[in-house]
Amino acid sequence: MIASLGSLLRSRAAFVRAAAVARPSAALVSGSLPSTAVAGGPVTAAATLPPRRGFAGISDEIIPENIVQHAYTTGGKKYLPGFSFPAPRRLEQIVKYALLEREPPAKIKEIWNMYHDGRLDCVATTWSKEEFEGIQERKRRCPRFVYPVHKGDGKFFNLVAEWQDKYCIFTFLDDYRRNPTRAEPYLSVALFDDFLDRKGLVLVRGDFSGHLLKRDAAHLVNLMRYFYFAEPKWVEAFNTDPAGFNFDTYLRECPPPPPVGSGAAGKVDRPV
Repeated sequence: MIASLGSLLRSRAAFVRAAAVARPSAALVSGSLPSTAVAGGPVTAAATLPPRRGFAGISDEIIPENIVQHAYTTGGKKYLPGFSFPAPRRLEQIVKYALLEREPPAKIKEIWNMYHDGRLDCVATTWSKEEFEGIQERKRRCPRFVYPVHKGDGKFFNLVAEWQDKYCIFTFLDDYRRNPTRAEPYLSVALFDDFLDRKGLVLVRGDFSGHLLKRDAAHLVNLMRYFYFAEPKWVEAFNTDPAGFNFDTYLRECPPPPPVGSGAAGKVDRPV
């Protein structure tokens, strides 16, 4: 499933034509819940985090005391295809909302980021009102985009992402080509705008399956913000002028992931 640059470029034209006419598909998030992860690649075993010791300085019981990682990050077993929305739909499913909303924006950001930094199954950050509104406006006009996932030695595979309301679903490109309605989500990014009006803050969380490592998911969330907010020319070209979307030039200009072992690997950018 990992393709060389040459083989990806040979398939670029067919994909661009398909992406230009493909309709948004709610069925990308249909099916049954996964229970195991794909074999072949480093997968971190699931774990239960110790209650509260990893969250020093948080006085209220905002964070659930017993945090169990997703079942589908365990294992080395084969992935079970077809599953439902791989992310919480409401903020109340993640934190104790009534307590969190009492905090000032800076404290909410600190709690949200600290909580997710220790997780094995998801990544998170926060966006400002300006970032959220800019991305919202652009994703309405440009609902799809393609992202490379680097695996070292010049090899990578591509995911195609599709926005559906306040969620962005990333699936394997070849699966999407074959049948968009049955493509498995590798990553689901949820935007929680509960505090947008009162706090000027949007909470962002990306839940990923065993097909990805945490550093892969973090880099994908970084790229999503970069291309939909900071540097949108490639997103605009991909959606509005697919014939003019030059895939090899895009790859050269696409920001690479941080080096493995660096402090930035596995962390989502958090602009002040």
